[in-house]
Formats: sequence, C-alpha cells, structure tokens
Amino acid sequence: MAFAAPVWLAVYNELLGDGAPERPYGLLEAWGDADLLDSFHLSRPCIGFLLGCLQRHGRPARVPELRDPGRVEAMLLEALHYYAHGAGSPGIRDQSGIDPSDSPAVVSRMSELLAGMTERFVSFPLTRADRERLAERGRAFCGVRHVLGAVGCAHFRTRDAPDAATARVFRNTHGYPSVVCQLVCDLDGNIMDVERCWAGSTSTHEVWVSSPRRTQMEGESQGRYRLLGGTAHHLSKHLLTPLPQPQSQEEVRFNRAHARAHGVVHRTVQLLKQRFRCLRLLGPDPPENLEPQEDLVQKENLVRACCVLHNLARKFSVPPPPIGPDLTDPEHPAPSFRVPVKQVSPEALEARQEVIDGFREEDADSTMDMDQDQEA
Repeated sequence: MAFAAPVWLAVYNELLGDGAPERPYGLLEAWGDADLLDSFHLSRPCIGFLLGCLQRHGRPARVPELRDPGRVEAMLLEALHYYAHGAGSPGIRDQSGIDPSDSPAVVSRMSELLAGMTERFVSFPLTRADRERLAERGRAFCGVRHVLGAVGCAHFRTRDAPDAATARVFRNTHGYPSVVCQLVCDLDGNIMDVERCWAGSTSTHEVWVSSPRRTQMEGESQGRYRLLGGTAHHLSKHLLTPLPQPQSQEEVRFNRAHARAHGVVHRTVQLLKQRFRCLRLLGPDPPENLEPQEDLVQKENLVRACCVLHNLARKFSVPPPPIGPDLTDPEHPAPSFRVPVKQVSPEALEARQEVIDGFREEDADSTMDMDQDQEA
C-alpha cells in the first residue's frame, strides 16, 4: 500500500488508542493460532486489530448493534469464516447464539462495515513523496520509469439471475455470470484502489472510462506518473498498454517489462480468491424481494471487504492458505482491444515512446535475471 510503516502505526494508535482490545474476547481465545489460520485465513493479531477497529467504529449511535463487544466478535468471526470458506461456521453460531437464518444478514452487515474502511486501508498515493517512492520501487521491479502500479479488472462469478434479460447482462465474454470490478495494485501486490462493481458483460475499457481514477490520472493531478493497463485498455497518456506488434529490441524489452509488472494484478486476484473463497461464487443468496441494484451493492461490499482484509493480511504478514485441487481457478484474459493507430491520441503515443526510449538496458537485464531466478 501507499502508507509507510510509521503512518500505519499512527492509524493503529488512532483507531485503537493504546492498541489493546478493551476486554478479552472469549470466542477468539477458544482457537489456537494454527486453528485461526485454518478457520479464517487470518492471524490472531490481524483479527484482534479488526475487532478493535470495529469496536471503535461501533461507538456512534448510528451503529447500535456494535456497542456490545461480544456481539462484534461473534459477527466478525461468522463473517470471516464465510469469507474464508464460502460458508458460515456452525460452531461459531452455536457458541454465539447467532441463528443460522440470520447468518446472511450478519455477513451482509459486516461486509458493509468493512467496506466502509476502504478509504483507511486501500490507499492511492496522494503526496509527491509517496508517488516517487512507488515509482522508484516500480523501476527496480520492471525497469519502467514513473509507474505507480497496474490496473486490471477481476471477474467474480455469481449465480444466474432468475430472469433471462438480467442474466444476459451479467454473463461475461467467457460464458458465465459475474460481476466485474476494477483493481489498481502497486507492484508489491497491495491493492491501492478498488472501485464499484459492474455487470459482467461490461467491458474493461468501459469500466476504465467510467472510473474516477481515470479522471484523476488524466486530470494531470498525477503529473508524469502513470499506470500500466492490459491489452483490453486503450492507450492513453497516463495508462500505458503493450505494443501489439513490437518491432525493435527496445520495444520487445518494454513489452516484456510491461508483462512482468501487469502480471501483478493477475497474481493479486488469484491470491484474493485463494484466501477468500467466497469470491469464487459471490453470495450469500439475496432475498427474493431484493432489487438487482441493491444485490449488486451487497456484492460490491463483499468484494471491498475482502480487499481491505487482503491489505491487512499483507501488513500483518499472514501467509496465504495452501492451494488445493479444488482451488484451481485460472483467470481468463480479457479480450484484446486493438485501436487503429490513427485513432490513438498523439500525446498517448508520445508518452509510451518516451518510456520506451528511456528504458535502460541494465534495468531490463536485471528484471530478466530476477525472472530467471524465480523460474529456477
């Protein structure tokens, strides 16, 4: 993330005061550390931090159900188990008194509260110092100058809508119903931005065009800094795409470096679905009288909640769960979108060429060496 360690400590202290929960948490104490990782795919310090955040957030009168620390704990653990496994925990419900029929409402409410923490824990670099720091790390990673991160769209499978018209809108180009969400990641795999969810038939380019992040980037507020987009994006001054047919050695090097950096988005989405298996089939099932737009908002809250938890898990160095035979979920690339050169902005072509011309051979060689080391 864009926050440095001292900033995180300041946020921690601001949210939790002395950093300690206000009282012991009985349900959490019933698990050993290994059981916590297995049940929730998060560690004890990470869950304790979340409990403290929610307890502080629950003091205002507008969130009355969070005034009881025991209720906060029960709701959070029920939701975390659902995120990790796609189902609630009978054991948690038995110990906490949560009725099984209330579990979907608990998950929905907790997702809404965690999604409300997005601005705190999913941060895009706003200061010049933060942007420069990310750009230097990006150059060390792939050799490309002035890159803050990579942008891509993730598809999250849903159940088919009951009516045919809605089902067509949510069916993506790969043939299954989904919602699509744009993510921006730094090149360390932290999520810097997560936006609204769209019906699965929405193209990657449409999502980007409607994105507040695009407006910010192209409004010159980011200056010379850029993001890397995939072949489904249009090339622009602040969103660099690979060359469709590289000719020179420099262009080949740029495409190779671009692929290395943009692959971070793919790996981040895979890790999200590995740690939070609820993202493999978004739910729980909505009530019959829920409007499609309200259902989309609930799914968006769930995705945002998992993005918040992903960044916290990385900050607390929580290892991902192992990949089993049931967790193979290959990501299908978005269809390539080739715009005729004559329709591309000259400024966009110049911006990409400037990066290609400034691409240092020693940087390219170092990134190739790292790739070879990883393969070995």
